[in-house]
Amino acid sequence: MNSKIISTLVVAILAVVLIGLAAFQNQTTKFGVVDLSAVADKSKLGEREKLAFDTFRREVNNILTFINNNKVMTAQQRDQLLTLWLAENSTDQQKQQLEQVKSAIQTASSRYAELVRKTNPTPDELTELSEKSALAGVTQDVLPQIQNSLAQELQARAQEKQTSVLAKAREAAAKYGRQQGFTVIFDSNVAPYAANDVTDEVVKVMDRDNP
Repeated sequence: MNSKIISTLVVAILAVVLIGLAAFQNQTTKFGVVDLSAVADKSKLGEREKLAFDTFRREVNNILTFINNNKVMTAQQRDQLLTLWLAENSTDQQKQQLEQVKSAIQTASSRYAELVRKTNPTPDELTELSEKSALAGVTQDVLPQIQNSLAQELQARAQEKQTSVLAKAREAAAKYGRQQGFTVIFDSNVAPYAANDVTDEVVKVMDRDNP
């Protein structure tokens, strides 16, 4: 192989190496940081889910208050009360059924209070008083179980909503990162002092994808 060919090959190889180095040098790394919890809290989806959970929590408190004030109910009425009251997106029929159950329980409890105040109840009234007293006693006994069950339901719903919204926040951060050419976007829990916070921009993506 003559020297001219060798020289040509060397020049070509050097050109390829130099182009490769230039391309590598032009690839700048781009890092960002995002507070996923803040994205979840500030987003429209996060606000809606928080409102829905707060509403559910108030309803749980309303249930416990109602049962505490109206203890005369059968086991079937108690089950219906809890099922219908806690139903999500209740139909008009379910709402009507709930009001009927509540009304029946309130009527029985008012009657029980009336019988308790009677000074000279008849034999029939004494029998009725005994029956209603037994129902109230059962409700009082199971009230701690109901409270515990509702507390667990609250915790489960809170965890479910948090997990769901945070998953959407991660999706929004990944999408924003791809669109803006980020090499990596760190969670602020991992890199709390990093610069280039993109939280507000990720919230915008989250809101567009979850209006």
